[in-house]
Amino acid sequence: MDWSKFDAEITAQYGDKLPMAQRIRHMVLAAIAARTLLPGTRIIETELGHQLQVSRTPLREAMAGLKADGILRHDDDGIRIRQLDWSAVTNLYEMRATLEGMAARQAAQRASHAEKNVINAIHQDETQMISQSANPDQLAKINMRFHASILAAAGNPFLTESFDRLSRLLILLGVPAYTLPSRVRDITKEHQSINAAIQSSNLETAEEAMKIHLMHGLEARLQLMAELNISDLD
Repeated sequence: MDWSKFDAEITAQYGDKLPMAQRIRHMVLAAIAARTLLPGTRIIETELGHQLQVSRTPLREAMAGLKADGILRHDDDGIRIRQLDWSAVTNLYEMRATLEGMAARQAAQRASHAEKNVINAIHQDETQMISQSANPDQLAKINMRFHASILAAAGNPFLTESFDRLSRLLILLGVPAYTLPSRVRDITKEHQSINAAIQSSNLETAEEAMKIHLMHGLEARLQLMAELNISDLD
């Protein structure tokens, strides 16, 4: 594996002053997010250390952090990237719906005029990208920006902390739901409903629209998982 591109990404995002353990952790997460390292892949520390050209101490510290985040797991064969089953994905989305539903409600209640403008601008950019047939990875990135802007506008540090921990597991989901054409159309409508409720300060509607959006997202995610499982059987 060519780790140099992930090293460059981390430097561009965080600078070159990160402690080595944090740099290793972010590089592994970037490789998983890029689907270069897939869920279920076995991680052999000595091999990874050799590939990254790092010493044992920061490598073990990074591995411990990834285990604490739930990204890595021990099994009978050693350490592997965690693979989420249907039950885990369902639980993840249900918890996400609870947290982000609260975020949408609080954003509708607390967001300043400027914050509402940012949320609306991101939604408009996303709508334009969809109309121009942007690729799924590009759409997934602006989708993250839309959700992050709502979380920020909620202004609740405890909610943000809880969601940050949960969101670390989202990189394990793999292929974005934007690979499903029908889901792309639905996401546009669902984001429009969320945005409209926040712009009009309608607390209950914003919360409910976000919860519905994420439950539909769960259905799409399970559909993708089912399709991948069928493919694996071929």
